[in-house]
Amino acid sequence: MESFLDFKPLTPQLSSITVPTMILNGEFDFLTPRALHETLRVEIPVQREAT
Repeated sequence: MESFLDFKPLTPQLSSITVPTMILNGEFDFLTPRALHETLRVEIPVQREAT
């Protein structure tokens, strides 16, 4: 519980990722909703979309 209370969002640090990154999610992924994946996609500079 303490770690949850002390949690600080990592969003400001996402732009510092400098390696290729693959972001995966599934239709029924309830733990990490689509909005979170969209934030990752927008904030991480080195990534590419796969089709």
